[in-house]
Amino acid sequence: MLLQAEGYAGKIQAGYLGVFELQEEVVQGRPTYKMPVLELFLFYTAGGKWAVEDDTSEANGYWQVESAART
Repeated sequence: MLLQAEGYAGKIQAGYLGVFELQEEVVQGRPTYKMPVLELFLFYTAGGKWAVEDDTSEANGYWQVESAART
């Protein structure tokens, strides 16, 4: 999965953007993805947001977006 952003967000948070690979771990009934270079995860939080964080048990996230998307 490719996570990308344009404009200011794309510049300021560029280190958290890129290719995330599908993992076996499931969080909140949804798949998780991992960015191999930085050991970051893209996952669905208990609060109903997709987040990028270095630990899938955290819900703060460097990036968060509210979405009901399954994948």
